[in-house]
Amino acid sequence: MIKIKLMKCGGVSKAIEILEFARKNSVKCVLGSMLEGPISINAALNLAMEYSDVISYVDIDSPLLYKEPSDELDFAFNGCEITRK
Repeated sequence: MIKIKLMKCGGVSKAIEILEFARKNSVKCVLGSMLEGPISINAALNLAMEYSDVISYVDIDSPLLYKEPSDELDFAFNGCEITRK
């Protein structure tokens, strides 16, 4: 299993390269985050949805640490469930 963090792997384009490699080689992935802001979280969650056949787990919890909910997020967090707004 490969754990992908956008800020560590080189951004969205590099994450896509890793995900395509994983898809081609039947390797499952975890998509995680550091303490990114809403724009990066949106990008990561869109990737998670587009590559749901490859990504087994999502470890994106920085929005839960925001002082106030962000209007910039395209997703809603409700406990362990993440949905598009």
